[in-house]
Amino acid sequence: MVFTTSPTVQSLRFPPPDSIPIGDLIFDDKYGRCPVEKSPSPFICGLTGNSYSFKEYEQRVNLLSRGLSKDIGWQPNQGTELDKVIAIFSVNTIDFVAATLATQRLGGTSLLIHPTSTATELESHLKASGCKVIFTCAPLLPTCLEASKRLDVPLFNIYLLELPIPAAVLNADHFKTVNQLIKFGSDQPILERAEWTEHQGKSRLAFLCSSSGTSGFQKLVKVSHYNVVSNILQTATFELGAANRDKSLGLLPFSHSFALVTVLIQVYRGDTIVVLPKFDMQQMLAATKQYQLNRLYLVPPILVGLVKYSSRLGIKELSVLKSHLESVKSVVIGAAPFDVATAKQLSDIFPDWEILQGYGLTEASVVVSYTRSGNVYLGSSGMLLPLVQARLIEKSGTEVTAYGTPGELVIQSPSIVLGYFNDPEADQLSFTSDGWLRTGDVAMFKPDETGAEHLFIVDRLKDMIKVKGMQVAPGDIEAQLLSHPSVADAAVIGVPDTAMGEVAKAFIVLAPPASASTQTRDEILSHLMHKRKDIESSFEAEEYGSRLISSQNTVCNLRIDDHLPFPVFTEAIYSNWPFKAMNDDRAVTQHFDIRLGTRGSCEVFSYELDDPGKSDVSWLCISSH
Repeated sequence: MVFTTSPTVQSLRFPPPDSIPIGDLIFDDKYGRCPVEKSPSPFICGLTGNSYSFKEYEQRVNLLSRGLSKDIGWQPNQGTELDKVIAIFSVNTIDFVAATLATQRLGGTSLLIHPTSTATELESHLKASGCKVIFTCAPLLPTCLEASKRLDVPLFNIYLLELPIPAAVLNADHFKTVNQLIKFGSDQPILERAEWTEHQGKSRLAFLCSSSGTSGFQKLVKVSHYNVVSNILQTATFELGAANRDKSLGLLPFSHSFALVTVLIQVYRGDTIVVLPKFDMQQMLAATKQYQLNRLYLVPPILVGLVKYSSRLGIKELSVLKSHLESVKSVVIGAAPFDVATAKQLSDIFPDWEILQGYGLTEASVVVSYTRSGNVYLGSSGMLLPLVQARLIEKSGTEVTAYGTPGELVIQSPSIVLGYFNDPEADQLSFTSDGWLRTGDVAMFKPDETGAEHLFIVDRLKDMIKVKGMQVAPGDIEAQLLSHPSVADAAVIGVPDTAMGEVAKAFIVLAPPASASTQTRDEILSHLMHKRKDIESSFEAEEYGSRLISSQNTVCNLRIDDHLPFPVFTEAIYSNWPFKAMNDDRAVTQHFDIRLGTRGSCEVFSYELDDPGKSDVSWLCISSH
């Protein structure tokens, strides 16, 4: 059974153009965007109030591309887009989008890298893509320089996106800034227009985006211009064209495909985005009040935090909070599921807000379903966008034909990406022979009272973990743990967390003579933090827990099994607490959660067996919160 969008959803007025770059769709009236003369400033810096008119912003893109062309010697019609890859490794700025569009104006590809990435992760992406030019920002410059040095990226190929932070304080004043490139570009000749053949937009790369795909390891996704052009038109049409003029919050990291594509959709619609570099509750509240924002694009952990924060306030303090948010009419939620109970709590606190949940993934670049204003069905991820088709496949391979029956969501859309970069094995796992995308998510459809079919995401087949809406690859963490001499084996799973959606928990088999002690724990955590500095970063994107197992040739060889809360060991399977090992009649009689991390304290307990004298396995449980 093939599910499609609701008959009440408007069809696209014209097929998505397949021979134009994203910039043409964004800036040219003839493709149905909000008329240029009616378009307000697309971006405002939420910290300084700095902004540019729509025409000024378009000119900044053109001048930036000219400056880059002269500085690095690239031309729009020379070489392929993979010869001209430019990385963007930065927090949000009002010129982030300009940098991507200027890159594409040169016929190049934008490599998007999350700002919490370590030097090792940055190096990996730069090396895989052959990238030798980078846009970064002053706070991330040390990480950028560390990775660049290993790959011999010239220092003069590193440019800075400006932030309201004194560059000299951060030792960044020796690098060219975007504004300097734009000024330089104003003295350069107009670039020739890129010469595209018919249908070339379908194969021409616009972005390389990081994703965990279905295997749990980070890989680069090939996103074409046609993919993004299609998704902009699909989403704008679903929301009844470009009739709205929203003022929205640009808080989610633009390096994430969900945030970047939704920002491009908003520019097409004629909205204004107030940009904040990263999440800060007080900055968010202040910007919302100052600029009278009527729409917030957020992820569930931020809203969970807002609900908890509100619950601790007295009547007077809650009134002040609401006064900061009184302009808000809708909140758009993506990147992770948002549970019904929290949604109801949020509605109780802010009854005038419409909660518009969506669903998407990088491989669909990016929106698949969305909730239309006036048709909210709490718990659902909305209705399919126009031109999206979906099927549900049970584990047996049988296709679901009834409402309320779950199955793996498999989708088709013009926004489905070209595949993974230099990874045919991942392509084979994720795409069917006829081009449908296996999402790895378990879903079902339910009709609302009008008969419209709503999508519900109920589980995930993929083993990646979503922390604060960001994908965390368990395979990456396992590899880093295994590099410690005291770790014989490790397996990482996701566990539910109210505040962050999920957190990662590691099950570690210790190599003799290591024992499950606080010293061993601290050594391993210190090693992990050294490998993944984002654990202690100001972004707090990921937090970890671990379960240490002292092994005397009794427990070894961990592997992940679907739907079990713990990894499977070759000699014992633990299904739940209290448990009994399949080859052992001794059961755990005590279970303690030990809290630690950047915001917690730590106490140590051991697990006791029925007959401790016979025990040759000791445990130390560490849960991060």
